[in-house]
Amino acid sequence: MAIWSAEIKEIEKLCESLKGQFPDLEKELERLIKADDENMILLYSRRCLEVINTDLCECELSRPRKSEPLKGIIDKLHKERKVPSHIITSMHGLSELSTYGAHPKDFDPEQVKPVLVNLDIIIKWYLKYKDFQIVGKQKSEEEKTESKPAAISTLGKSLIVLPFENISPDPDQEYFSDGLTEEIITDLSHINNLLVISRSSAMTFKGTKKTIPEIVKSVNVRYVLKGSVRKAGNNLRITAQLIDGMTDTHLWADKYNGKLDDVFDIQERVSQSIADALKIRLNPEEKKRIAHLPIENVKAYEYYFRAKQAMDAWTESELSQAEQLLQKALEIEGENALLYSQLRYINYQYWNLGYRIDEKCLKTASEYVNKIFAIDADSIHGFFLRGTLELAGENVQKSIHDYNRVLSFDPNYAEVLFWLSAWLTFLGKAISAIDKLGKEIPQNYVFKLLNVLKSALLGEKSPLGSLDSNLERWAKKDSSYSLAIAECYSITQETGKAIEWLNLSINLGSINYPFLNEYDPLLKNIRNDERFKKLMERVKYEWKNFEV
Repeated sequence: MAIWSAEIKEIEKLCESLKGQFPDLEKELERLIKADDENMILLYSRRCLEVINTDLCECELSRPRKSEPLKGIIDKLHKERKVPSHIITSMHGLSELSTYGAHPKDFDPEQVKPVLVNLDIIIKWYLKYKDFQIVGKQKSEEEKTESKPAAISTLGKSLIVLPFENISPDPDQEYFSDGLTEEIITDLSHINNLLVISRSSAMTFKGTKKTIPEIVKSVNVRYVLKGSVRKAGNNLRITAQLIDGMTDTHLWADKYNGKLDDVFDIQERVSQSIADALKIRLNPEEKKRIAHLPIENVKAYEYYFRAKQAMDAWTESELSQAEQLLQKALEIEGENALLYSQLRYINYQYWNLGYRIDEKCLKTASEYVNKIFAIDADSIHGFFLRGTLELAGENVQKSIHDYNRVLSFDPNYAEVLFWLSAWLTFLGKAISAIDKLGKEIPQNYVFKLLNVLKSALLGEKSPLGSLDSNLERWAKKDSSYSLAIAECYSITQETGKAIEWLNLSINLGSINYPFLNEYDPLLKNIRNDERFKKLMERVKYEWKNFEV
């Protein structure tokens, strides 16, 4: 038993009490608890401190952290007396000790225990700072007499926005209700004390017959926002209801009637009403983010909504239609970072999906990154586009860095969440979806590769034997696709080829050591091979030294 087992158990108890309240912190704590390597414990402890200090930087120093060093933030918090001195001491202790985890030759296992002790102290102070009552902890008599409201259950202030129902006379207006749903999710995601389920997860409940209690149970949240949209010409009527999923009772409901030009005001009012109903006090930065309009002209906004709906289809014709719609939006709106990023993202998708195997598609997209940053130096849409192009250019670490910049501002940025989870999603749905998609877009490289994966999963021998030469050449340029081919060879127990493609994927940037070494179920057939173990030694080192 490790000498720090007791400290890990304390951290685990602490994590169990947070469900739904602090998603970023919980994610790092869960990784820490599962880690079986001393260096990884140090790494995830430091990441927990990074999460806390990034929030403190925004709340107490009134500025985004960006790339500011951890020590610099701690020193600034200390100098301005924003954090108690004993907590600053624990922060410095954790920060200094955890840095040695990146350099195994300097590592002493004895330092793990004090790191965990300091982390426990810091988190407990942080939760008190956030007015969060730890579940199971008994209040003192003094605390019982305070006028503070009782903490919400372990699910906390967590919410799913169900797709708003289109009740317009024209069923084709569904693009508008879907677009409005996404925009409300984005606005609510800017509220720090509210956990909001992502758009991709929320849209899976479109047209669902599930009850509210069933929905909240399946996504582990407490509250549900549902509504409807009726758009007829320039007239607009929107209804919204906030429901407590634990009791299936309405907390708040409202109806908004107006003209199309009022849609921006309605979005802001809905978000503010949700915050009020949940007794969340918005700070000036949150109010500013919610009030921000990425597109100011309503007609351009409509074109954008239509384009997003078309882009979701992934067919070449729909991408072309989306491209035309975005061009129309730009003609009305003028230079706009969001519209530029989506327009050039389509150029990337032409290349990525194999419709146009022409490097000009990537070059065209790349030319607009600087243009977007010229409009807004901190544009999350610019970081998204640059991160996606870096992914295509094999700069995986830089890509993740840019994607993290996006998610720090908008945790539910749909395209970023898609790329970070794409292959796990693909693998989970591969067999059931591939046949249908293959009939619709048989020349699409993504689905060609998925079809190969499906064949491997169904036990067909050597499904890659007749691999399309263009597809193979395309896959050799992308870490995710080369990993998929390695997985196929692993499934069919062609170990040599699996190792060869896995090595290629690693060279292109696949360095997620826990996933490759333990969690990817499709690599289990090659894990006992000495060549695989040697590759993992290299990946483990790079993973430990990886910095976002």
